[in-house]
Amino acid sequence: GQIAVGTDDGLVLIFDEKGNAYHQLKLGEENVAVELFYDGEILLIATQKNEVQLWQITEEVLFRASSLHH
Repeated sequence: GQIAVGTDDGLVLIFDEKGNAYHQLKLGEENVAVELFYDGEILLIATQKNEVQLWQITEEVLFRASSLHH
């Protein structure tokens, strides 16, 4: 299936089955993703700043579903 990968410069890339990146989220270098969970529709990101972000990934459009701080 699809896979999500976080980079050191604060990007999250979502790849399709062929290894092509088709979505890119920019979190910023100060807020790098440290943990990712992606089931093909929902993307859960835990960031360096202890922020949890929940994104709903659709085929073409990206929605910021919610951002929770603790």
